[in-house]
Amino acid sequence: MKNLLAAFIVLVFLHLILAVGFVGWLGATNRIDPQRIQAAVDLFTPTLEQQAQREAEVRAAAEQAAAARDQLMRLNAVSQGPQTIEERLMENFEADEFDLHRLERLNTETQAIRRRLDQDKALIAEELADLEAREKTFAQLVARRTAEMQDEDFRRAVKTLEQLPPKQGKGVIENYLAQGRVDDAVDYLAAMQLRKSAGILKAFKTQPELAQAAMLIQKLRERGQDPFARAQPDAPESPTS
Repeated sequence: MKNLLAAFIVLVFLHLILAVGFVGWLGATNRIDPQRIQAAVDLFTPTLEQQAQREAEVRAAAEQAAAARDQLMRLNAVSQGPQTIEERLMENFEADEFDLHRLERLNTETQAIRRRLDQDKALIAEELADLEAREKTFAQLVARRTAEMQDEDFRRAVKTLEQLPPKQGKGVIENYLAQGRVDDAVDYLAAMQLRKSAGILKAFKTQPELAQAAMLIQKLRERGQDPFARAQPDAPESPTS
């Protein structure tokens, strides 16, 4: 029992020595002074209830200060006198004028955009019309050139047919008739010299051929042409006569 008490006394003495040494070290290294010691004492002096009460008092004081500030502002507004109708109207007018300026600026920007769109539309319409005109001109050129080529080929074919002997020319016309191209046969006969077309028609000899020749002569007369009506006096009569 005595040994245990002696050990406890020694342990307490050692903690006391360590505490004194720690305080001495704080003082030697400028980490503690009387003000810091007092601050530490003040920190742990009030209880938790006292601390909460102090914070409530601080909040109440802040609210009172805010109320006093609001009251001062109201008193200042009252001291300047009530706002007249003219002043209110002026404020409303200034606000309306600001909105009006903003609306006018918006309208100006909108009109500028519309003008730009109209210009773009007009430019597109002009370019489209120019393109259509060029396409039309090109189509007319192609059609005219095609017609010229066809006319040239037709005239060349007519000239070739005129140079053939009547029997060979008759064979060409019969070939068109066999293909059902009666109008083409009549076109060639109508474009030939009268005596040449009359010579071809005279080459039709058999009964079926004479029927074909009569049909061709009738179609030529419908076009205002009759190879035998203007033939030479010594020319043979029409196959239909």
